[in-house]
Amino acid sequence: VVDARIPISSKIIDIDDITKNKPRILIMTKYDMCDQKQTDLIAEFYKSKGIDVLTVDLIKNINVSKIIEKTNVIANKLNEERKKKGMKPRNIRALVVGAPNVGKSTLINRLVGKKKAITGDKPGVTKQLGWIRVGSNIELLDSPGILWPKLENQEYAYNMAAFSSIKEEILDIQELAIFILKKLDKLYPEFLNERY
Repeated sequence: VVDARIPISSKIIDIDDITKNKPRILIMTKYDMCDQKQTDLIAEFYKSKGIDVLTVDLIKNINVSKIIEKTNVIANKLNEERKKKGMKPRNIRALVVGAPNVGKSTLINRLVGKKKAITGDKPGVTKQLGWIRVGSNIELLDSPGILWPKLENQEYAYNMAAFSSIKEEILDIQELAIFILKKLDKLYPEFLNERY
């Protein structure tokens, strides 16, 4: 799971190496709050690399049901392979993984249809792993946000701090404010002019 407002900065750096050939869906949450044209370009880039991508609006529940549809397609394919080997089909067990505060727990709550996972507008709300059943054949493992040990790319670090994926206290607050204002001035000067 990545934040659609910062889909490159919030993607776990080595997740592709870790997951190797496991089936996965890259879910971009907070699509209702992003620059959709830019996010769509990034989604197309990931799709061109063979990654299944879905953009979702968790407020209006847009595309949330598509996650279950895609998961069932993956499950059916895996269970067909199991049948060929003489094994019984089984439920899908999936890990929901991402950086802090990208919307993992909110996503799970939308998939379940009720509040099962604790959510909050700050990093570090989910403290431990927890299995949550979605429908009759999907179990999701909610996980705490994962950060790599060192954010070597300063721009990624500032992006993540600006969107509360890492604690703002880690960076100098004045430098963070200047970074945000410069980024807005470069990408969306009309919004700055309108606001100030």
